[in-house]
Amino acid sequence: MENYTQEDMDLDRKEYEEEMRKHDLAEIAQYKKAMKRVKKRVSASWYESVLDFVMDGECNHSFSIVDKPVGERQTESGTRFGFIYVYQTSGGCPDGDDYYGEISIPIRGGLYLHYHFSS
Repeated sequence: MENYTQEDMDLDRKEYEEEMRKHDLAEIAQYKKAMKRVKKRVSASWYESVLDFVMDGECNHSFSIVDKPVGERQTESGTRFGFIYVYQTSGGCPDGDDYYGEISIPIRGGLYLHYHFSS
């Protein structure tokens, strides 16, 4: 087993923080790019409905626009889009309260806003 000094640990933490900062910035850019494409394709009220739905999630990431949805169709009453496609699985927590998966929201023209989620 290697012996690490506090200096080694501080350097690793700094490198980790920098990598996470880069990752977070890339995620934000990916989200903005996808949402910009959504906004161009749908009405203002549809866009607001998509935005509300996405923002209601706990940990959403890896946004993209796709031409094929993933998962099972599920009704989403109270939204402008009316339904989504969901692929969901459990992370294996004994309580069963951790889950993750993918969501595809229709944005017209045969395209979908697609993203991953977890809790």
